Amino acid sequence: MRASAAFLLPHSASWLPPLDLTRGVFNPFCLTESNNNFHRPPALLEGPSEEWMLYACVGPVIHIIHFLMDALMITRPRSLTFLAWIFILFGVFALWKMGKVLFSGGVSINFAVLMIPVGFGLLKGRASSVMWAKVWIGLGAAFLLVVAVGYVFWGDSYHVHWFHQELHGMKRHLMVVLSSAVLLGLFHLGWKILGSASVREYVEARKPPMPPAPEDPVPTPTLE
Repeated sequence: MRASAAFLLPHSASWLPPLDLTRGVFNPFCLTESNNNFHRPPALLEGPSEEWMLYACVGPVIHIIHFLMDALMITRPRSLTFLAWIFILFGVFALWKMGKVLFSGGVSINFAVLMIPVGFGLLKGRASSVMWAKVWIGLGAAFLLVVAVGYVFWGDSYHVHWFHQELHGMKRHLMVVLSSAVLLGLFHLGWKILGSASVREYVEARKPPMPPAPEDPVPTPTLE
């Protein structure tokens, strides 16, 4: 089955590369196929043009769509899928906040955008993404503990809000205790998901096969 993103674009961009979903191939140079003859887009041969600029902009989007389609067709533990999309949503929210500040004339750097590739890696079952997810969870839990302990000593300087309404007195204390307990429980749950047997089996199954060990071309002499 072969799907193409050209239907989303004008006729002049109909040479955009197709996606081969059966083999997982995205070829940016062999763009059209007719009687086993492949043709390169004219923009690659004639220099920069509007079509080439359009291809340069749409190409990464097609890569992302292909990645998502491949990730959605993989059978994985539901708990890992849920956790992965939590990472992606937090990263997208951080990216949106950065863009909002940028368009208002300011500059903002939020490292939480790095949670987006971590989430995609969890969907793909990458061991490195599992490690980075644990790092993010550990950092979040440590930061929450520091904030909770600091509240004990410098609680008067804290501002606690609930739906844009600042809380005072006992309500503020209860909100800090309950929110800290809930967040720590969620961090613990995420850690358990990453360390569960089903996730470990899924990650091991997604690892690429090890190359065979090279054979010694010269036989080792043996003493009789």
